[in-house]
Parts: sequence; structure tokens; C-alpha cells
Amino acid sequence: MGKHMRKLVIFGIGKISDVAFHHFATDSDYKIAAFATDRAFLPEGAHASGLPVVAFEEVEKQFPPAAHDLFIAVGYQQLNRLRAARFQQARAKGYTLATYISSQNKHMAREQVGDNCFVMSGEPLQPHAKTGDNCFVWTNALIGHHSRVSDHCWITSGVVIGGHSRVGEGC
Repeated sequence: MGKHMRKLVIFGIGKISDVAFHHFATDSDYKIAAFATDRAFLPEGAHASGLPVVAFEEVEKQFPPAAHDLFIAVGYQQLNRLRAARFQQARAKGYTLATYISSQNKHMAREQVGDNCFVMSGEPLQPHAKTGDNCFVWTNALIGHHSRVSDHCWITSGVVIGGHSRVGEGC
């Protein structure tokens, strides 16, 4: 492992968590320790990618925030509100929320994106562009110079946002 050397718990057991797992496992300094999901969706004896799956309601008991970061890997269901709710709950539990930025985006500064962001390849943020917390920027999207994307947004593949634009919360 590299400089970060933190363990990561990924919230979610669906397709988005599969994608997050792949990128964090192959292109970050995190060691993935487990997955979490709401107790209501926790299959008995659940494992994902060979790792344990625990109830989010009790995740901090087995994977304490002092030793683990958390990433909320939920799509844009309910106009991003479900991911926003879990983001707030994870913060309230004391977790640092991990951010993934593809190593292919070498020009990007970490300061350009908030917490619990997922920025895939394709050089998506031009100079002076910023996202808030809990934003997903999918492959080959472009956020133009000096633009601002508010919290809890999902920018899908191929989207182009012109320079000096503003994108509101939950878009």
C-alpha cells in the first residue's frame, strides 16, 4: 500500500459498489475491508467480492471510524437523496468519507472535489472547476473552467458543462 494506508468500507452491494470496489482496489491507496448496507437489504451470510457485508446501522462497531474511512457507493436513486442521506449519516458516525480520483487525471488537484466524490477518467474538471461533496463524475464528462457543481450531484458519461456554469444541489 502507498502513503494513505487507510482501510475502507464501501456502502452498497449493487452495481455502483462493484464499480467503486474495482477502482478503489486497483487505483488507490486504500485497502478495502468490508461492505455495508442497510439492515433491511442485508442478505444472511452476505459477502461481496470475498469481503464481509455488515449492517450500516452497526458498521462502526466492527469497522470503527478511527481506523476506517467510508465511501457511499449509491447511484442517483431518488434524485441523489438516498446517497445524500447515507453521506450525512456516515459523517454523524464520525467517518472520513473517501474520495476517488482516477490516476489518469494527473492534472486535477484534490482540492477541486469534495468528500465522497468519485471522479473517473477523461480529464473531467478543467482549471478552477469544483464539485461539492458526494458527487459522481462519470467517464468522459467535462466540467468547464470556473464552474461549480453543488453537493450530491451525478454527472453522467459524456455530459459537457460549459465554463462559468453552476449546477444546483442534487442534480
